[in-house]
Amino acid sequence: MRYTYRCDNCRASAPARRDRRESTGDRADHRRRAHHGLAPADRIMPIPGPLAQLARNARASYATQRPAGTRPGPRQMTPAERVATLLLPVLLLVLGILALH
Repeated sequence: MRYTYRCDNCRASAPARRDRRESTGDRADHRRRAHHGLAPADRIMPIPGPLAQLARNARASYATQRPAGTRPGPRQMTPAERVATLLLPVLLLVLGILALH
């Protein structure tokens, strides 16, 4: 896995390194040069490879799926749909009566 050193105070980043030990050297060098040996708010971050990114995307996609056997709640009807739902049976009844005569 590759690592990179980042200093949040300076907004500086070191190039990506092959292992954590090389990034620790970047950290010590930056602290000595830019912060006179003091420890700023900094971190060594792993850089995910393509397989790790693929796995993260798969986990995120799986987490957003609904559990099996569940349904979403009922959809809210608009006022026009409510009126149409109430008037449709009345309209069918009137048309049925007119068809008999």
